[in-house]
Amino acid sequence: MIFYLLANCFSALSNAVNKFFVKNDYFSEGVRMVDVTFHANIINFFLFMSFFFIYRRKHDVGFSLRKSFVNKGEILQILLFSIPIYAAVFKISALEKMPIPYFEISSMVKPFLVWLLALLLLHEKFYAYYLIYVFMAMVGFLVANFSSIFLEGYNSADGDLKRILIYLAIGAVGDITRRYYCRKWDNAMQSIFIEMFIFGLYGFLYLSIFNKFSLDVFLSPWTYIYSSLALLHHICIINGVQKAPSVAALELLNFSKNIFSLIFAALLLGEETKWFQILGAVIIGVSLYSFNVRRKKQDKKNSDNLENNV
Repeated sequence: MIFYLLANCFSALSNAVNKFFVKNDYFSEGVRMVDVTFHANIINFFLFMSFFFIYRRKHDVGFSLRKSFVNKGEILQILLFSIPIYAAVFKISALEKMPIPYFEISSMVKPFLVWLLALLLLHEKFYAYYLIYVFMAMVGFLVANFSSIFLEGYNSADGDLKRILIYLAIGAVGDITRRYYCRKWDNAMQSIFIEMFIFGLYGFLYLSIFNKFSLDVFLSPWTYIYSSLALLHHICIINGVQKAPSVAALELLNFSKNIFSLIFAALLLGEETKWFQILGAVIIGVSLYSFNVRRKKQDKKNSDNLENNV
């Protein structure tokens, strides 16, 4: 469980640190969070390569690098990952222009959109009572986004909400393509290794095509701090963060990233979370927790029924 918490902590901290460095002019003028991220993606691939070879000398990794990269599906997986990469880029661009708490709380509803798309694209089973949880999540989303209009006179339709909705759409599709891709890899390290390779490849292409590569950014200690946090996130995943004592414990731990994001946004960036945003987050969180636990129980029930029939 501690590794799962650390993974979420490093992930949330990396976003806040990236924004902090750019916002406070730690890089030269004109450098954006996206530029730093793509430089860090290239760095992280080589750092992860070093970690991988050290790890492989002590443990059986259970997969071959050659078979992972030299196969007929390589082009397909590179194309599939273009969508989650674009979603990640869009998210980072949005975080640069809007408060992290507002974005993170609103994006909590994304798993529900992923589920709806999975029904259509991956042919997952549909149960009508799941819609109760979707409705609860939508209520939480509305509370978090529109209470400000009535309570503080702040109009969330100034572009922030539009960015969130676009990210939710792209991010949900990206999660579906990633889920489709990851189904063929049983080994967590193999999945992460290939993912980091593809992210590094797209980082190299972006920086080259748009002439954004900068040695100052690439060699900056601030870039390495940011990339190291992202790398630590992946290392924690490799060390078994997927396993928890129970389904309920795992689902509760999933919300730790949102909590860490709010804390780091407040400490590093001075971005406060409004009480109605917290209320919306609680409503979404309860509905998402109940939804995921109910789904896993239903999946187990279906699996048991299938075994009994056999």
